[in-house]
Amino acid sequence: MRMKSLPEGALIRSGRFAKAGISAGGNYLRHYLGNSLPIKSFHQDQRTLNRKNALSIFKELSQLRGLPLKLAQGLSMDTGLLPIEFMEVMSSAQYSVSPMNRALVRTQFKRYFNDYPENLFQLFDYEAFAAATIGQVHHAVDFDGVHLAVKVQYPNVRKSIH
Repeated sequence: MRMKSLPEGALIRSGRFAKAGISAGGNYLRHYLGNSLPIKSFHQDQRTLNRKNALSIFKELSQLRGLPLKLAQGLSMDTGLLPIEFMEVMSSAQYSVSPMNRALVRTQFKRYFNDYPENLFQLFDYEAFAAATIGQVHHAVDFDGVHLAVKVQYPNVRKSIH
């Protein structure tokens, strides 16, 4: 899945958090109802429930970027407070966040440098090799032949942090 744009606006971002909470609540409801009914196919163990909840929460946090993504990274640490399934899923925040597409990377360069990467570097790889909470990192080579790591900030990050 490729990132289109960072959700902006307090209402939209709050809605993403609410969606994650509602999804987790629905998973708990299905878990407890399913385990109390005599229908075997509805039964679900605690590990499966934890994993489903962690995945739905991670999905929303990773789309929000910035501080919410930092929260996901924090949840990946073993503090003894969360089930192991949460730590396993949230550890994805360290390396598997959906990248910006080529057009969005070009738009960011044009916005901040008034030009496109292919004009600013001898070589620029549009496929990010790493992602972080506020941006992603691309390989590039400058006109002197120096290999660079170029971090491109996600759109609207400053606004979302504010």
